[in-house]
Amino acid sequence: MTIAAYNPYQTLAKEGQPLAYLYDESFEGILTCVYLSLKARETPTSILGPRNLQLQIGQIERTVETDMKAAMQVRRSILRSYGQEVFDHLSVAAASDNPYAPLTVFTFTKRLLGNCRECACCPKKGSCTSACAQKQAPSVLNNLADPVTHALESLRRQVLNEREKMVQFIRFQHLENGIWFARCNPNAKVIPLLMPWFSARFNTQQFVIFDETHKMSGVWNGRSWGLVIGDVTPPDQTANDLHMQDAWVRYFNSLCISERYNPELQMKQMPKRLWKNITEMQTRMPA
Repeated sequence: MTIAAYNPYQTLAKEGQPLAYLYDESFEGILTCVYLSLKARETPTSILGPRNLQLQIGQIERTVETDMKAAMQVRRSILRSYGQEVFDHLSVAAASDNPYAPLTVFTFTKRLLGNCRECACCPKKGSCTSACAQKQAPSVLNNLADPVTHALESLRRQVLNEREKMVQFIRFQHLENGIWFARCNPNAKVIPLLMPWFSARFNTQQFVIFDETHKMSGVWNGRSWGLVIGDVTPPDQTANDLHMQDAWVRYFNSLCISERYNPELQMKQMPKRLWKNITEMQTRMPA
């Protein structure tokens, strides 16, 4: 039974008692937390996922199961009152691995819904074109003097920078089953942001991009792409692909000027944590 289908809205924590929401680390899970917080009229001090589950002293916990119906209701409210740009900012910031990202996105989203309660009583809400909110949307995102807005924008920029690194440094391998396969280890859940870029440019080949850190894969079947959660064990590379990797490494090394080698600058432009999945940075070349 979903949150939106019954009434679990009694306040759990006593006044002044810290409360933690436990969720599944998805963006829809954060939106569900917002929905539950508004209905129960309580404000959590922490929003924790499985990877950073550490309760404070005296803090009580409340497990929030992701409810797509509740999440979609929050989404519709944001889109109707503030537009697509604000919602996209929230979804990108929620992809960050920063432990404070869930609470930042939660706080900003709850503030948005609290500021637009007058829309709930508007007789035109069913056919509203958000004309009254279009003037508010820029100020909502541009008020960087506000700590929550500034933190949200910082998280968003971190995620987009991580996406840009993956676009530059992802290397594909040709597998025996004909699929092109790439591994990456980003510091944010950027696979949903990467797939539109790669599917628009490599739409003639079937490929898979596997995120080792978050155990998430983006799969392009030649017509559309989707997400798959879980570990992946791909087939072996083709013999021809091993030779191509060898040729690429030799080409890369031939371009290097030993007298100008600057390892500090190289690690700044190409983080060392990504080297294990970058072909030209492998110390051992295929036989």
